[in-house]
Amino acid sequence: MAKFAHKASTGRIALVIVGLLSLLGGAVVVYSTAPGPWGYSDSVAYIVSARNLLKGIGLGYYYPSGQFYIQTHYPPFYPLMLAGIGLLRVDLVIAARWLSILLFVATLFCAGWIFLRYSTSSWLSILASVLIGIFPTTLKMFSSAMSEPLFVFLFILSGFSLVRYFRYNNSRWLIVAALLTGLLPLTRYIGIANVGAAAVCVLLFSSGRWKVRFGKAALFGLIASLPILLWVIWVYFSVDRSLAGRGFGVNGAMLSTSFMEFRAAFLNTIWLWLPFGKYLIPIRSRLRILSLILAAIGIVIATLLAERHVRRRNLQPASSGNLQVFSVFSLSSLAYVTALALTYLFTRPTPDVDNRMLLPLYAGVVMSMLAAVSSWENAWLRERRRWLRVIPWLVAAVFVYWHSSDAIWLVKYYHQGWGNTLYSWKNSETIQAVQNLPADVPVISDNAALLLLWADRPAYEMLDSLPPDFVDQTGPYGADESDQAQVVFRRQGAALVLFKGHSSNRPISGRIAGDYGEKGLARLRTLVAGLILCGDYADGSIYFYAK
Repeated sequence: MAKFAHKASTGRIALVIVGLLSLLGGAVVVYSTAPGPWGYSDSVAYIVSARNLLKGIGLGYYYPSGQFYIQTHYPPFYPLMLAGIGLLRVDLVIAARWLSILLFVATLFCAGWIFLRYSTSSWLSILASVLIGIFPTTLKMFSSAMSEPLFVFLFILSGFSLVRYFRYNNSRWLIVAALLTGLLPLTRYIGIANVGAAAVCVLLFSSGRWKVRFGKAALFGLIASLPILLWVIWVYFSVDRSLAGRGFGVNGAMLSTSFMEFRAAFLNTIWLWLPFGKYLIPIRSRLRILSLILAAIGIVIATLLAERHVRRRNLQPASSGNLQVFSVFSLSSLAYVTALALTYLFTRPTPDVDNRMLLPLYAGVVMSMLAAVSSWENAWLRERRRWLRVIPWLVAAVFVYWHSSDAIWLVKYYHQGWGNTLYSWKNSETIQAVQNLPADVPVISDNAALLLLWADRPAYEMLDSLPPDFVDQTGPYGADESDQAQVVFRRQGAALVLFKGHSSNRPISGRIAGDYGEKGLARLRTLVAGLILCGDYADGSIYFYAK
């Protein structure tokens, strides 16, 4: 009884600490997003799509030609969430900010809660919250108006629901877990990998004979796959005859090269997660990937041996919560990497392989590693050699020390305000002037996404359509009739909106210099020569073609 009371008391203390850490994480993101969440073209697409859905137009946005584009390149759940919050008459940029803040608090708490409820080491719940929260990319993405915060939260929550189903064998929790898992590919398409991994876990850990388990796994897979399947079918037959805006293609000659590119990007990214990992990057990639594979195999074997030892000692035939948490998140992580590799090899455009894309993998690795440690402690460090339990804390302390400086820098960096989704753009003189232009006047800009979000004006993107011989030309903007935007500018009386330097917006001169060097800057000076300056404001200028 005393032992049980001690365990309950430790759990309550750990719960309080996890709760405080979660609130502290939320306060940090409140600070980093004080000027508004950061976001560029992706965020604009999400927010404008949600805004148009609230207007009854549809989930998408208008092109400058007047054609309405239904948003299919990104899955619909995140803008649907924003639209749902918008029903409360909340500004959608503000909604995106506070959604990310609340999701950060919930993610840190849910990660810790899994270990409080289902592992044999409640203290590891603190490490789960700390290791996920201190990671610089976590702070970066939860300071944004992007879909990653929602995806990571659903990833953790679906894992919690799945383990809860295994613990209580309640069909309602099987349905809940399937529905939550089904929201993952509706948030980011790669989440379909988690559906398959979770179905395998249902097959492995459900009660009953194998025939019954197969039935439960099939039911889970059907429920979890149905939302994304309906979306893909609707997009294909009702929108653009594409598989959710992606194209497929196999180039056998380039397959090996593409795989090596993926492997290099993947290894160079995850290697920097490790303390002192940057010093090991010069090691050959084959040796690094072999070491990762051997480490993963060793962890799996050690965890299975630990669970076997516990079952023999306690005569418990059922799998423990440690093994279930480990399996759910390790299989999900493996499926995620596999799906990312296949997407990189066989779809176009290829996804970026960076910290942003691999953030769910990082969360999965943290959860599975801590579950493995909990299993080892329960098997071999429960009564003897208890002092060895300090090792995970020392490793975590080194990790926190290694990443804390980058985390603090990122928080300060985004507190300055960056991107198209900052609140300060509401007071932009240039944007207000664009809003006052007649509705039938086309608009061209070096930041079309900014005008779409804040002025609700679709605009031609000037820099995307510049011809290759741009720097060799001498005439003003509008003289090159091979450029569609310049034709619209000259013949249809469009307004050319050029933004100046801004704390959150790189000026056109900086981007031209980056693409074309000094020759581009010289060309930029002649680009507006002879145009009619309609308005010169603190943050931009508006020009018309001189007829």
